[in-house]
Amino acid sequence: MTRVAPLFCAMTVALACCMATTPRATAQERTSVVAQDLNSARASGKLAAVLWTRRADVCTLQLVINWRGSMLPVTAKRPSLPQIQVWLLKADGSTVPWSRVIYPDMKNVGVRTNAVDLMYRYPLSASQDAVAAAIMIDDQYFIEQLKLKE
Repeated sequence: MTRVAPLFCAMTVALACCMATTPRATAQERTSVVAQDLNSARASGKLAAVLWTRRADVCTLQLVINWRGSMLPVTAKRPSLPQIQVWLLKADGSTVPWSRVIYPDMKNVGVRTNAVDLMYRYPLSASQDAVAAAIMIDDQYFIEQLKLKE
C-alpha cells in the first residue's frame, strides 16, 4: 500500500495540471445571448413583443403574438392568428433569407394561453448583414433599425 499512495498522489497532481492548462469557455461565453427589443411593431396591438437575438450558433427574430382566445369559452370559435410576414433588410436593400420558421402548434395552445410565439431563424452572419427588420401585420408595415449591442 505504501507504493500506491505516492503513485496516486502523482496522478492527481498531473491531472490537476492538465485541467488547469486546458482552455475552457466561461459560463458567459457558453450562454451569451445579445438581444434587441423591437418596439415599433408593438403599435399594432397584436404583438406583445418582438425580439432580435444573436446566440452562439444562430440569430432569431421572435414575435410574441397576443392571444385573445384565452378569455373565450372552450366551445367558442378561436380567433385566427394575424397575417404576418417578416423581412431582414441589408444595407443595399436586399433581404437576408431565413433558414427556418418555427410556427406555433395551435392544437396544443391551452385555454389559459395569453401569447403565442412565432420564431424566424437566420444564419449567424445575419447579425452583421442585416440593418433593419420589416414586419407586416395584417397589412400594416413596421420597420425598425437593428442594433445589437455587445
